[in-house]
Amino acid sequence: MNKNILKETIPSSDFMFPLYSSDIKIGNKTNLLNCHWHDEIEFILITSGKAIFQIENSSYEVNKGDIIIIGSGELHSAYSQSSSDLCTCKSLAFNCDMLSSKSSDAIQIKFINPLINNQLNLPHHLKCSSENEITIRSFLLELISTLNYKESNFELAAKSYLYMIFSKIMLMVTYKNTNELLNVNSSNKIDNFKHILNYIHINYNKPLTINELSLQLNMSEGHFCRTFKAFTFKTPIDYLNYYRTTKAQEFLINSDKKILEISMDVGFNSLSYFINIFKKNTGFTPSEFRKRINN
Repeated sequence: MNKNILKETIPSSDFMFPLYSSDIKIGNKTNLLNCHWHDEIEFILITSGKAIFQIENSSYEVNKGDIIIIGSGELHSAYSQSSSDLCTCKSLAFNCDMLSSKSSDAIQIKFINPLINNQLNLPHHLKCSSENEITIRSFLLELISTLNYKESNFELAAKSYLYMIFSKIMLMVTYKNTNELLNVNSSNKIDNFKHILNYIHINYNKPLTINELSLQLNMSEGHFCRTFKAFTFKTPIDYLNYYRTTKAQEFLINSDKKILEISMDVGFNSLSYFINIFKKNTGFTPSEFRKRINN
């Protein structure tokens, strides 16, 4: 199974120092943070608003000041709880290999190796109500500020903050037991879901149906739809149309194709339906979107 279609590549500005800070704006269910994964560990600090985060099989309600921690390879998505206001966040992503040392010292053996080998249960949601969690948030803000200003020797300061953050997080982690490490059913469930998203991404321009998609996972249509929405916050058809819209945007930006041709290329048989779906997902008609890009 090629799950790389779902994989997000974190655009680190320096491959020699793979630590990346960015701002995230999460909309409601029509403009959400879509389901994806990446190799990096990610810290997300909520700076305003409220949101629901789905991480693998678990859901978390977050508020301003909370921190979400995404482990390497974990599927995640989110949406704002407000129909009108965005949930804004500060994101920090990094490759945990940068914490490694060349020698197998006590730190490497006790803490870093279990982290790299996915043997730890990282806390997904910090409400920052305890002294330890408040300290983590303080270090995270200092780390983000260090990356933004890039003063002399900022790499050394940034890596120091990262170690201090993990010194506090390690007080909260648990080690996965043998059953968790060998939990084939849970692993298969996540892999199956990655498979169905890949299937949609590959075949989006074909006339896909709920029946066809559910058969891919050997599920009834009802169970498939409930499972799909639990992961993505969208129905299968809404997700398919959203993905078709993103591909249509690429054509509108990168080609001179007529809108009717683009609608057919991305899987729509009706031009009027395509225009309605495009406007629902972007706020603009295809013509308006192209004009804004060209201007």
